[in-house]
Amino acid sequence: MSNEDQPDKEQPKALTTKEEVLDLIDSIFPQDLDGLDPFRYIANPEVMSNARRIFTIINRLPQELKPFNNYTIVLVDDEITGTGNTFMDKFVKIFLEGIAGASVITFSSSEKAIGEALKLPIKNENPVIFITDYNMPQMDGIKLLTNFFKRNHNGIDLINSFVPILLTSSSQLNGSSTPIRAKAMEGGATYIPKGSGTEMLLKILIVVNGVKRQKRDEA
Repeated sequence: MSNEDQPDKEQPKALTTKEEVLDLIDSIFPQDLDGLDPFRYIANPEVMSNARRIFTIINRLPQELKPFNNYTIVLVDDEITGTGNTFMDKFVKIFLEGIAGASVITFSSSEKAIGEALKLPIKNENPVIFITDYNMPQMDGIKLLTNFFKRNHNGIDLINSFVPILLTSSSQLNGSSTPIRAKAMEGGATYIPKGSGTEMLLKILIVVNGVKRQKRDEA
C-alpha cells in the first residue's frame, strides 16, 4: 500500500474554548452511569480509562482553558512543608496549580486551617474545593470537617460553598479503606485514596464533575 492509500491517523481536535473543555471532561462519564455517587465514579474502570485518555490533552491546555482555572482549592495535609520536597508539595505545584490551573491555599495542620477559616477568600458564587488528609496528628480530617464547618463565615453558607469536599488517605483501618470511606460520607465528604499524582488529579477531576452533574440533574 502506498503512502497515498494509507488513512491518516485521526488527530485530537484542538480545544479553543472553555465550553469545549467542559464537553471533553463530560465525555468521561458514560450516560448509563448518571446518578451514581461520586465515589462510584472513581471506582468505575471505564470512567478512569476515559479520564486517562484525556489527561494528555488537559496537560497541554493554556491557563485560561485549564479545568480548574477559576477554582480555589483549600488543601489541608500534614505533608505540606512549603519546601517543594514532599509528595504533597509537588502534587500542589505540578498537578493542582500546573496541570489543573487552580489557585491553592494550603495548611499543614487542622488547627491552622480552623484558625484561618474566617479569613479565607470564599464567596458563594466562586467554586471552591476543600481537600483534607484523614490521618493527621492532634486532629484528624473527620474532626477537622466537623469543626471547620461550624464556623460562621460572614453569613456565607460554608458547607455548600465547597464543591465538593474530599477526604484523602494513604492508610487503612483494620486492613480496609471502607471504614475511612464511611467516615468521609458521615462528614459530608467523598473519599479519594492517595496514589500517584496523575491518579489523584484524575480522581479529583472526576469527583468534582460528578458532583456538578448531580447538581445539574437535580436542577
